[in-house]
Amino acid sequence: MGTTPDPVFTVAANVERETNSYADYRSVRSIVFSRGGDKVYVGGQFSKVNGSTRCGIAALDASNGSLLPDLPNLGIDIVNSISLSGHLLFLGGNEIMTVGANVYNMAAVDLNNGGFTAWTPNLKTSKFEEVKKMALIG
Repeated sequence: MGTTPDPVFTVAANVERETNSYADYRSVRSIVFSRGGDKVYVGGQFSKVNGSTRCGIAALDASNGSLLPDLPNLGIDIVNSISLSGHLLFLGGNEIMTVGANVYNMAAVDLNNGGFTAWTPNLKTSKFEEVKKMALIG
C-alpha cells in the first residue's frame, strides 16, 4: 500500500474574529508566498492573528507561522483575493478602509512601508459587490 505524502506546506497560526453584531466569522480566503518563500501573506475575514490585531490581511513567517510586522493593522474588512507583484500586494474584497477614506473592492499595499498606495480603482457600484478573485498578468 502507499504512504501518506508529507504536506507541501503547513503554517500554524491562530486566526480569530471578535464577536460583533453580524456574525463571528474567521476565515482565511487567500494565501500568497513571497518570492523567496520566507513569508506568507494571508487574506480573509478575521480581526486577530496569533492574538495580535490584524484585520483582513497579515504577514506570517513561513517557517513557523509567527506574525511579522510587515503589515500593520490596516483596518480592512474582508480580503477575498491577494496577488503579489514585486513590492506591491494587491487586495481584492469588500469595502477596504484606507487612512480616513473608503476604497471599494481593490487596493494595493506597498510592502516597503506597509501602507496603502495611491492606486485605488474604486470599483464599487452596489453595496453588495465585491472582488472574489483576481490575477496579475505580465
